[in-house]
Formats: sequence, C-alpha cells, structure tokens
Amino acid sequence: MDPDNTNILVLEDTPAFVAKAFVETVTDLAQYISNQRDLGNTDIRLSDQTMKTINSWGTPDWSDHGFSSQGPETSDIVIVDSSGSFFEGPAGSLLAKILKAMRLNPPEVYICNTADPDRLFSHIGRCSLKAVIAFGEKAGQILLGREEPLSQFRGRLHPINNTKFMATHHPVDLLDNPGLKRQVWDDMQVVMKHAGL
Repeated sequence: MDPDNTNILVLEDTPAFVAKAFVETVTDLAQYISNQRDLGNTDIRLSDQTMKTINSWGTPDWSDHGFSSQGPETSDIVIVDSSGSFFEGPAGSLLAKILKAMRLNPPEVYICNTADPDRLFSHIGRCSLKAVIAFGEKAGQILLGREEPLSQFRGRLHPINNTKFMATHHPVDLLDNPGLKRQVWDDMQVVMKHAGL
C-alpha cells in the first residue's frame, strides 16, 4: 500500500461518524438536486415528503467534543439521546413509532447527543421550545444536573430554562425490556399534554 496515496477511503462505524455521514449525504443530495434543477433538469422525481425532509435538515454541527445534532434547529421539540447513536436500527424504528404516536413528524424534531452539555444547554436556552425529551438515564442526569437513578426522576416534568423536560427510558432499553413501554407511553402523554400536541 502506497502511504502517499490520498485516495484511500477509511470507513468508520462509530455512531457519531455514521450520523455525520448521513447528514453529509442528505446535504450532498440536496445540493445535487439544486444543481440539476439550475441546469434545467426537470425530470427529478422525489416526493414532497422527501424534499421536505431534505430541506429541513440543518447544517450538521460537529465539534471536537463530539457534539452532534440532526434535524431543524428551529424545531420546538428537542430530543436528547443518551447513547449518541441517533437511534439507529431497531431503536430508531421504535423512536419513529413513538414520535408518530405523539403526532410528531420525526424529520421535524431536533435530536442531539449529550457529548457537550454546554452546547446542549445553549441550544435549549436560545430556542422557544414546547418540550425537551431525554431518552436514557445519562441524558436525564445531565439536564437535571445531578446523578441519580432514572427511576427517581422519570415520569414527571422538570423545569429547564424557559421550558420543561421529561426523562424516560431509551428505546434500546425498551427492546431489551418491552415491559417498560407502558412507562414510556405514560411519560409521552404527559409531554403531549404539556406541549399541546
């Protein structure tokens, strides 16, 4: 292998890398579509929903701390992911079902991780939010500002800046223990009532 070869593709499968690659792909696709339309190519056929999804993704935000986010920054619902996986695979499918049951459109929800609490709190502080949902114990502890088991603070709303947050079980936990689904749905109903959903 030639060490001077700059055309070597290195693939990683860390959650942050995968999330970043996905957002970059959506951004590239949006740019490609725009360029094709500028060139007069009107044969591009994408559904209105697909175009809405492509256009709703904000600029990916990747810092040295590993903070990452996806979805429109103007969303009035923020989801904080404890695992940083951005709800891949079966956990992602389950999250999409939860959001749809709440009458939320998944691509219109802002999702971020907990890698940089200062950036997380900065985003929450500058936005007019209906609610913040913390999926997983770690996310809840960061928003709450203290370490205690999830069982001691889930199930009720907690103040955060100019809104409230609900901490609940992570979808990965629901896959491991389906008996927790009832608790999560109860928590989401509290959020729906508070947010007027």
